[in-house]
Amino acid sequence: MCGSGRSGTMRPTSDSTPREGGHGYRVHRFDMKMTGDRATLERFLNGLDGEVVAIVPNVTMKAFWVHVVGVLLIVEKVGRSELEDGR
Repeated sequence: MCGSGRSGTMRPTSDSTPREGGHGYRVHRFDMKMTGDRATLERFLNGLDGEVVAIVPNVTMKAFWVHVVGVLLIVEKVGRSELEDGR
């Protein structure tokens, strides 16, 4: 899942250790272009093993106050076995 920083790449940026309930969280970074990465994002979300608990957009402002989402942080809740596998 490692990416090279180009559009539509996914790479985990951090992992946490499982807590008492046996669950942990994995954070994925999804670099995107708003106009053309919808299908890639859908494939990525449908391919996740855990439950998506949050999607955090990084919104930047371009010329003429145009707002653009360039990066999504996707928080996935996973079980202990997925974290131990290093997926």
